[in-house]
Amino acid sequence: MKSKPPWEHIGLLPISTPTVFPVGPANVYLYPGPPMILFDAGTHTESAFQALVAALDQYGFQLGDIEKVVLTHHHLDHIGLARRIKSLSKARVAAHHSVKVHLSLLFKDGEIREQIKYLLLELGAPLSKIDYLVEERMKHRQLFDPPEMDDPLEAGDEVGPFEVHFRPGHSSTDTVYIHKEKRWAITGDHLIYKKTPSPLLRYHNEDGVRVKSLVQYYGSLLKTRAQSITGCFAGHGSPFVDHRHAVDATVEHIKKRCLRLLGLLPESGITPFEMTCLLFPRMTDEMLFYCLSTVTGHLELLETQHLVHSDAHDHVLHYFPVSSSV
Repeated sequence: MKSKPPWEHIGLLPISTPTVFPVGPANVYLYPGPPMILFDAGTHTESAFQALVAALDQYGFQLGDIEKVVLTHHHLDHIGLARRIKSLSKARVAAHHSVKVHLSLLFKDGEIREQIKYLLLELGAPLSKIDYLVEERMKHRQLFDPPEMDDPLEAGDEVGPFEVHFRPGHSSTDTVYIHKEKRWAITGDHLIYKKTPSPLLRYHNEDGVRVKSLVQYYGSLLKTRAQSITGCFAGHGSPFVDHRHAVDATVEHIKKRCLRLLGLLPESGITPFEMTCLLFPRMTDEMLFYCLSTVTGHLELLETQHLVHSDAHDHVLHYFPVSSSV
């Protein structure tokens, strides 16, 4: 992959903010404008806020100069400071309309707990792990400080000189912003340098349907590959210039993992949780939800390719090679 593009030639100012998550620091980006846009808003912690303020000062700006905060998706390491920035700068907050819908659901603690339990039971997680996983998913609630959405966006809209492209997969709200003339892109967690983002498990909707996140992500990757993009600035890690190479590498990684899962899949069938333990024998409890998301996503992708099939035994999903009978 080619070297990263020079920021000074692009007019985009990178800011690294610390997080409390295993992924490490999250990038936010200042576009001096006009209008002056801050892409993403880090985590709702004092250390992230101070890192943002210090970086702005180094670049010769203040919070009050920001006119828009534009979000790539709803995860806590990307939206955390949006409300605080808005209150200190009077900036308008913009994001794909699905962000507003998703954030409204996060206020329903009881419903979320039940959704997590139901999902984990369906995937075969033992009761001894479920209570921990529920609390693990809920423990970061103090980082939840959702902003009011001033400008809900749709695919095809424009924000300043940027086009809006909806690319769900890693999350249900992933959005890529492409500069109309220069064709460089803010990719958030949709496309990251030398890393395959983990499409996280979705909860069931009111109709009992759960979106297959990796299947969705795979389709979004192919849409991004077809676009004209000169450089990518991701939510984590380094910028890069060959987006098609990055997509191809990500797709190849997904295919290799699918083949590995096929090799581990017994004729007698296996639950997603059991497969997760096989694929990641040294995973910590802290990483279990992420690993379970990864494995379930690949099993679902294999099923869409007719290489495996699933069946529910006592409301628990089991996956089988296509050659075996249930």
